[in-house]
Amino acid sequence: FSKISGYVTTTSSAEVNLTVETLAVINFTTNVINFGSGRVNSGASHAALTTFSTSNVTGGNWTLQTAGGLRLQNIGNVNVSLNFSAAKNAADFIGGTGPQFKWNITNVEANSCLNTTGTGDTGLNLNAFYDVNTTTTNFCPRLNYLDAADTIRIDFNITVPADSKT
Repeated sequence: FSKISGYVTTTSSAEVNLTVETLAVINFTTNVINFGSGRVNSGASHAALTTFSTSNVTGGNWTLQTAGGLRLQNIGNVNVSLNFSAAKNAADFIGGTGPQFKWNITNVEANSCLNTTGTGDTGLNLNAFYDVNTTTTNFCPRLNYLDAADTIRIDFNITVPADSKT
């Protein structure tokens, strides 16, 4: 045979159907902040504890065991909205004169938390500390799911007065 040729005709069509289900899953890759046991230094009015910087404790003898705050990653395949609340505010948690209990959100990967959904829902500014309270706070209306932009850090800034609760 020097040449083979031919053609096919069809009277029906073929179709492939596929649906990818949405899955909203977040994971704390760092889920504990531990300053251990400590006290306000003698003669000091307060101690300042933070997860945000490398000099984590001033005016007290606590030692931060894990630096860098809590880390939260969106491991699903859809954007999620992050709303935070706590069981206690600074006065209930720490007590004393002038306690502070604050948190903030920082992108670990650029564009992870977008503080607007594009539909008018706006979260708080990133990289700024806000008082922890018992009401729900919308920090991140849109936490991306893309692998290169899906991780945030939650840092805390705590002021423990000399007359705090034990």
